[in-house]
Amino acid sequence: MAKIIVPVLISLGAGGLLSVPVSPMLQGLGMDPQLAYMLPVLGMIVILQIVQLVVFMWTPLAKRLITKRLTARGVSLEQLQGQRLMWGFRTQHEARSRS
Repeated sequence: MAKIIVPVLISLGAGGLLSVPVSPMLQGLGMDPQLAYMLPVLGMIVILQIVQLVVFMWTPLAKRLITKRLTARGVSLEQLQGQRLMWGFRTQHEARSRS
């Protein structure tokens, strides 16, 4: 549910902000005022939905990529079973070696 509602609300807000400078230009080109205010909002919804599609298209690969990276770092498959695999977190060894 949040994967739908949050991006739509963000795109509505961004489209509303975008319609402030764009709508007068569209009205100056002879477009109907109601359509000139709606077009940037709908355009942002379409653009952000395409971006969301591209980002979420790669999520099935994330677990495999994390597993390959951790096994290359020396973590055994037995240690990985039943664990939550997340991007962006360092192992304890990496955290100690960089500090």
